Amino acid sequence: MVLIFLSLFLQLTETIDVKVTNVDVVVTDKSGKPVRNLTRDDFTILEDGKLQPVTNFYEVQPEAPAGAAPAPADANKNVEPPRPRRIVIFIDNYSLHPFRRHEVFAAIDRSFNELFRPGDQAMVAAWNRGLHIVIPFTGDREKLRAAMRRYEKDAGGGAPIEFEREHVMANIAQVLQAEFDARGGNNEREAIAHAESLARSYAQSVSMNEKALVKAMSTTLTTLAGLEGKKVMLVAGQQLPSRPGLEVFQYVDQLFSGRGVSNAQRGAFTWDITADLEKLARQANANDVTMYMIDGGDALRSISQTAESASVLNRSMEFTDLANTAQSLNTIARITGGMALVRTNNFDVALSTMANDLAAYYSLGYRPSSDTAGDHRIEVKVKNSDYRVRARTTYVAKSTKEQAEDRVIANAFHGLVPSDFAVKLDAERPAKHSETKWKVPIRITFPSDITLLPNGNDLEGSFTVILLVVDDDGTMSTVTRRQQPVKLPKAALPAMRKNPISFTAEMLVSPGAHYISVGIIDDVANTAGFARARVNAG
Repeated sequence: MVLIFLSLFLQLTETIDVKVTNVDVVVTDKSGKPVRNLTRDDFTILEDGKLQPVTNFYEVQPEAPAGAAPAPADANKNVEPPRPRRIVIFIDNYSLHPFRRHEVFAAIDRSFNELFRPGDQAMVAAWNRGLHIVIPFTGDREKLRAAMRRYEKDAGGGAPIEFEREHVMANIAQVLQAEFDARGGNNEREAIAHAESLARSYAQSVSMNEKALVKAMSTTLTTLAGLEGKKVMLVAGQQLPSRPGLEVFQYVDQLFSGRGVSNAQRGAFTWDITADLEKLARQANANDVTMYMIDGGDALRSISQTAESASVLNRSMEFTDLANTAQSLNTIARITGGMALVRTNNFDVALSTMANDLAAYYSLGYRPSSDTAGDHRIEVKVKNSDYRVRARTTYVAKSTKEQAEDRVIANAFHGLVPSDFAVKLDAERPAKHSETKWKVPIRITFPSDITLLPNGNDLEGSFTVILLVVDDDGTMSTVTRRQQPVKLPKAALPAMRKNPISFTAEMLVSPGAHYISVGIIDDVANTAGFARARVNAG
């Protein structure tokens, strides 16, 4: 009997939460207007190709304007007000031209009251070869608006990818010219090899930058993990090519056409980041985040603005450049149930769509047929074929371990993660440990009423401590996790309950400002408490 009991206990520490999977669904007509007052019978939902009964259903409708007549009784059935909303604005300031950034922020400002409702929480993050939190989650709408206006005015950045590409293309053109000057001979193959080498170096550079950008977006998504409510992330940038350098490889092929054997475009497959983009989208789905993607580049832009390079380019290369980024944005939006706005100067359309989606949608819930961890495919359909449906296409069944680690990471960024019980984290003044590290003594305290199970004359249980350090630039340490067994005689329980549990630890950090985040998990009850502390080392 004891062995069975302990086996059950161990299983509880790694259970998968499969109570109900909720999927938010946006339904529009052919003109793009929201379709209202549908019922659960209008929907079907499939998981991994298998039909699932809809167990939970309600509709969120926009709040009626002041003074408007109340809706008919039938229309109010299964209608609920919008859930608390968490909104992240992410600006790729490395690729976005300052003028275009101004246009994006101006559109956000025009749509501000529709996007950010009283009671919402919002944050702004920016990327410029490093992640910068412009303003952490706040419910102060005026503070948020002021921070965006200040950042839009003061931020640098602006299209260095385009400048780097023009420089590479000029060098490739010089290679061709040098081959011409040699007046034939056996230089064609050497010239082509040199040009392809320049294209590969450029593609590698762009690929590394785009992977770092995707990682920054991934980190930003993590700040939403463990938070309740409707969650969206708006991303605005100018370059996110699924195949970095493809247009430059195409340029080599066109430039050297007829002068030798050149198939440079095949090199673009080496740097394909589609898998990274799909992984990012699945992470968004795992955290119930819908992503809206804006191509902030000028729809009428040429791939190059210089007369020298423009004279040798054609429309097919411009299309390749635009389609390369459009494919990435559409991939992310499609998987997460959001929308991508590409090749347009009307940013108001994207923001209006996002505002409408936040205010009008259906929430469908079902009990998953599988408790297997990892990705599962979701497909939502409506009976009326004239309607269009947008919803996330995957969900992830997370173990309690994964959920707890998500919340510890999110807690490090904003401290908004709800706790089941109070946890106190005290950090002492850092002391120098080595030339590159500082030692931070910490004390963690939490209530001693963790859940204990009887085992003969004893009581047994355990709690897990999860620790993480996040720098101001968003760089995260490895998650440290340790399970602490608790075993005591039944007679000792009253004495244990008199005082909180408290213990000390030491953290090693680099110089600079950091947040230390801790999570305490009651392994038997699957409850958790979180705390964080800010330290400055050096």
